[in-house]
Amino acid sequence: MNQLLPLFVLLPVIGFCVSLLVPAKKENTLSRVVYLSMGLHTLLVFGYSIYWWLHQHETQQSQSITLFNSAHFSSILSSCSI
Repeated sequence: MNQLLPLFVLLPVIGFCVSLLVPAKKENTLSRVVYLSMGLHTLLVFGYSIYWWLHQHETQQSQSITLFNSAHFSSILSSCSI
């Protein structure tokens, strides 16, 4: 289950990167790319939520990532458990 969590972040980023590759004059194609990435993300979140709910609400464990660390300051990127 924890392996799917980065997909919630990566899917919109991939959709954004693909939308940058579409020429500005191809608005119809750009619209399809945006709707496809939004639709996939919505279905993924909905499906994951249903699966999580049906399997006794298992707590998701993830580790934090240290972005910057010095003697006086530490910046970490962490997620709270669900």
